[in-house]
Parts: sequence; structure tokens; C-alpha cells
Amino acid sequence: FRKANKMAKKRMETANKLLKENNRKNFYDETARALWGYLGDKLGISQSELTKDKVREILLTKNVNEETTKNLLDTLDICEMALFAPTSGSAGMEKVYQNAIELIAKIEEQV
Repeated sequence: FRKANKMAKKRMETANKLLKENNRKNFYDETARALWGYLGDKLGISQSELTKDKVREILLTKNVNEETTKNLLDTLDICEMALFAPTSGSAGMEKVYQNAIELIAKIEEQV
């Protein structure tokens, strides 16, 4: 479980570089991978069973608060939508990046 945080940090560093390059598609892809990978490692869920419902269920049983859980799932939705529905502007990217970092930290505290 310790490697979960280390791997997520590494991926988020890559996402930060992509953010600075304004590389939207790869930024959202890397951020989503960081979050999904983190959740899989942290919660012991195999990639094939990693779904939003399963993540929500496990986070709630581990007493991660509802707001953090909802925020996490919303951030994943934003990343997925950004990959398939191109929009412009990097303001959203900065917010998603900050959100992802904060969510990982919150889950680290709560799990």
C-alpha cells in the first residue's frame, strides 16, 4: 500500500509537466491513470475490478468521508470527459491537478 502513494506522486509529477506544456489530452490521461492506479494499489483492487461503484463502496467502508469520495469520483469524471470531449483553456487543468493532489493526500490520511 505504501507504493500506492509513491506511484501516484510520480504520475502526478508527469501530469504537472504536461500541465505546464498545456498538453491537455495527455494531462487528463495521466491524471486519471494516477488516480485509478493509486486507488487500485491503495484499496487492493485489481485493474479488472476497478470501477467507480467499487471504489465508492470500499472508500465508504474505510470511513473516507462522503465529500472526499464524491470529489474523487467527480475528478475522475472530469478527466474522462476531457479526454473525449475537447474543450479549451488550461484553468480547468490547474484545478484538476490541485484537486487530484489534495484527494490523494486526504485518502492517505483517512485510510
